[in-house]
Amino acid sequence: MAVFGSMLYAGAVSAQLSGTYTINSGAATSGTNYASFTAFATAINGVGVSGPVTVNVATGSGPYNEKVTFTASGTATNTVTINGNGNTIKDAAGAVITLNGADYFTFDNLKVDASGNVSGARCYWIYNNADNNTIKNSELIVSSNTTTGSGTAYIALSASATSRTAGSHGTNNVIDNNTMRGNGTNSGPYSGVSDYRSSSTKSGSLTITNNNIKHCYYGHFYIYYTGGFDIRNNTLTTYRSDAQSGTGTTYPAYLYYCGGTTQCKFNDNTITGLGGYYQYGIYVYQCPGTAANPTQVNNNSFTSNSSGYYFYGPRIYYSSYSEVKNNNISSNSATYYNYGIQTYYNNDILIQDNLIENNTAYYVYPFYNYAYNYSNITIDRNRVLNNDALYYFYNYMVYYGSNVQCTNNTLAGNSATYYCYNFCYYPVSGVYAHNTIVQNQYTDYYNYG
Repeated sequence: MAVFGSMLYAGAVSAQLSGTYTINSGAATSGTNYASFTAFATAINGVGVSGPVTVNVATGSGPYNEKVTFTASGTATNTVTINGNGNTIKDAAGAVITLNGADYFTFDNLKVDASGNVSGARCYWIYNNADNNTIKNSELIVSSNTTTGSGTAYIALSASATSRTAGSHGTNNVIDNNTMRGNGTNSGPYSGVSDYRSSSTKSGSLTITNNNIKHCYYGHFYIYYTGGFDIRNNTLTTYRSDAQSGTGTTYPAYLYYCGGTTQCKFNDNTITGLGGYYQYGIYVYQCPGTAANPTQVNNNSFTSNSSGYYFYGPRIYYSSYSEVKNNNISSNSATYYNYGIQTYYNNDILIQDNLIENNTAYYVYPFYNYAYNYSNITIDRNRVLNNDALYYFYNYMVYYGSNVQCTNNTLAGNSATYYCYNFCYYPVSGVYAHNTIVQNQYTDYYNYG
């Protein structure tokens, strides 16, 4: 009986997938070819893998009009790679490709079109502890959606097929070098990449790099209770046409209660050509770092954005041990309020080497750093140049705070119809030295408390 049992086991293992396969709609499913993504998914979900699996979609064999779910998992050595070779897979009934607990899948150079005008329109849906997956070098399209439900996205990590719902969706997933778009400017998803969790399911890390994302209704990144993230070198531009109407709020990056598992990093991104009534360039709320691994908002470019009421560049709240460095916040306009860098209630924050230049509004606030009962605030080597306020120019370099280092900053060429205020206001203690203030019009006030 033992020998017979081991023979059965050997037979089961040999039936698992390993090696190179094709998806080709021009040939029947047999041997190493599958006529559809569904046929391949049925096979791999049924038997699993025993070695690395590579699937090549035959060039020119699409489009594939289907939706597909993967529940099988690879491993760190036995990975599953699907090379799309530029082919299209599309479906109008929700998510096109679903990873339900699937691990170690890579999708490369595959055009995915969520073509439905439905509440769950998504190119990819990732959930149920789907770990170590990669989506890269692809075109992700939400081509017909004009709904405003929050469940639509190019890539959604959520427990629900139609809404943002918390759960343990997966960790170490990578989204790299993709183009994400609607069909023109009047269609697209609610969010670009949405990862929605809760305090009880906060885990994981997410890497989003080198993507070009446009045509979102609400914002490009909605990252909620994720254990950490590396969002780097992405270009965020062009809202859906209806996103800028009325009194709506838009968030290119909404980063909320993240961190604790890995470091939070939003670096080297370009936010340009966006609008909205209230626009928050990046909103970081309660994403604290540590002394060794601070939360980073560095080397980003916020340029040529225009808002109907408020504009903000980086906005950092309750995120102690953070750094905001080398950002370029230039040529942004708003009807009433224009904020360059705004921070509230942060200990141990470094704001250094930022350029805030040529911004306009009725009220211009290049800096607004409110630090009441907070300490260790360093504001160093920043340049505030040639900003123009139609009424008042308020530059609150820091407002209250202890152990404030306000040094080596340059403020020049700024103008206002009435007053230019340049403040380090009521600090409890600190150093204020080597700041240069020249050529500001109409009147300068510089108060070190």
